Amino acid sequence: MPAITPPSIEELMGPFTASIDIAILLYGIVTAQVYFYWWASQEDSKLLRFLIASVWCLETAHTVFCIDINYHYTIIDFGNLEGVLQIAWSAGAKVLAEVLILSDLANLDIRSVTLISILTILLFMRIAFGLATASFMWKLDTWNEFRIFNGAMIVATCFIGFSGVLDAFIALSQIYYLWTSRTGYQA
Repeated sequence: MPAITPPSIEELMGPFTASIDIAILLYGIVTAQVYFYWWASQEDSKLLRFLIASVWCLETAHTVFCIDINYHYTIIDFGNLEGVLQIAWSAGAKVLAEVLILSDLANLDIRSVTLISILTILLFMRIAFGLATASFMWKLDTWNEFRIFNGAMIVATCFIGFSGVLDAFIALSQIYYLWTSRTGYQA
């Protein structure tokens, strides 16, 4: 029976680099949307404008952490498989920035008590699993330790799962409320 070969650096870093590139692309889209909103909606309340600005600032911090992680793994540890297996400090900080972004988004105008209850429960679950994931990233030294430790893998999987479900719920509820409360423009 042949031995299983460890993954190459290309197999480890290829998907990671592609996901960082997508995150930076999405940051550019968010920046363009915030810029357009800021100048087109000056009559909105100061609280809403502050919320939009704070989400953009947190997205900026998230992107800076993504760039730092990418720099660490693709420049500092270029070709060094042992270095790539180490967890960079900014990976845990990136998770914390994601938690803060979603907690800010929970303040959006949603009128359904049932929907806001579901979103609030999902948000608290996501925050709990996100903080636990970040703490495991700081506690464990390597990605191998993180992967082998079942508790860390379960917590990280729940964090990612709740993130996806919560993002979908928020996006769909915002699409619904924006569609039903349109003024002026009729499709």
